[in-house]
Amino acid sequence: MIEEPNFFYSPYSNGIESQFPCDGTAIEYHPKFDLASLSPVPGNIFQVYIDQRFISFSYEPISRQQVFGSTYYAPFSDLSAIAFHTGCLFVNPKMKNVPVRRFCTVQNLLEALSVPEQDYSKAAQIFDYPIDLTIQGVLVHFYIDDSPGYYPSVNRNGIRSQEWKTPEKYCIKIIQSAVITMYDQPPKLVAPSEYQRTTALVPKYIFTFTGELAIVFTPQIFIQIFSKPNISKGLFRVFRVFFDVGRSRYEIVPGEKHKFKIVLDLVGDEECREVIVRDAEMTEFFVKKKTIGVNNHQFSPVDAIMMSQCNRTKLGRSTSINKM
Repeated sequence: MIEEPNFFYSPYSNGIESQFPCDGTAIEYHPKFDLASLSPVPGNIFQVYIDQRFISFSYEPISRQQVFGSTYYAPFSDLSAIAFHTGCLFVNPKMKNVPVRRFCTVQNLLEALSVPEQDYSKAAQIFDYPIDLTIQGVLVHFYIDDSPGYYPSVNRNGIRSQEWKTPEKYCIKIIQSAVITMYDQPPKLVAPSEYQRTTALVPKYIFTFTGELAIVFTPQIFIQIFSKPNISKGLFRVFRVFFDVGRSRYEIVPGEKHKFKIVLDLVGDEECREVIVRDAEMTEFFVKKKTIGVNNHQFSPVDAIMMSQCNRTKLGRSTSINKM
């Protein structure tokens, strides 16, 4: 049986409910705070509290578009501008004199990856807050990841990020966020030098038998990817998930009623695919060294996990596949 991972990194968010641990510590954002001063490396996670006064069109780093990239941001981007651009807290520009304040947000990394630029505002979840509800700020988990080779310029939430064509030592992305209201318990704020960062399990990469880049299989990595929160928040709307056993490739395919099947993939031949396992519950999966198992079926030795991102012309509809 797949057990939930005991490490922190899982790219999903609880939205406004503030149910993820807020009793820990966080760094308080201020205009002179520089994340680079903490010497971050891929795998580090920093919990940062950003006061609402720094998430506004009038705040200089936002008005001057001090943000580079989209979803994956260059390390010299301002953290408040990243939060604003990602959609952790921003006012719907269509709402003016109304009895509520309306905020929109695409809540987590998987949702951000699955939504094309032109449909971002359509996919954003809308929260209506009474005028007399005080919003204190937003609590953001910033994850340090390996840098992409290119940071695109993308228009989101009324701000266009800048383009950056050079890879850096690392990049910054948001994996969770929660709005903190007057009724929520804010985190304990500490000086950056006193903050104890958490660290995620960082995958290693390998070239597959087809020459494609994939993740080296370990039970911990598989559990981190194939987790209930990731699945419920749209993992299979964004990615197809494969694993290699020798020169054979298998795909984990979601079905109806939260069940899965394992399909032997003949590397690109969609018409000749053999179903090995049908209608498996998530609780029927298990992993051990070099092995993925489903009930009486065991696939071994598993060498790599590969995730193929779906290109979309419409939300929820996959039109082509790019293997990553």
